[in-house]
Amino acid sequence: MRIETLSFRTLQTLVLVLTFLPYASYHATRKTTSIVKSVLDPKTEELGLSPWPSPHILRTHASGWAPFNTPSGTSMLGLITTFQILASIFLYANSA
Repeated sequence: MRIETLSFRTLQTLVLVLTFLPYASYHATRKTTSIVKSVLDPKTEELGLSPWPSPHILRTHASGWAPFNTPSGTSMLGLITTFQILASIFLYANSA
């Protein structure tokens, strides 16, 4: 099948499907920020912020991950959350 023989509408549909499927697959498999935070910073479960009923089952790295396992690790995660909130607000404001 040559591209010249396909109609414009068929090409549009093909691009839509080839774009939508990987995007939907990515969103179906990604982890939410609250789940990732409980693994990056071991102090979040001490604060009662664990999204899992038993976070010790899912813990793969008991001391957290650098640089979030430092004393200022929780505040770094707060900065990431603040950035995400501001980014979503600006994206919404720019789309209006």
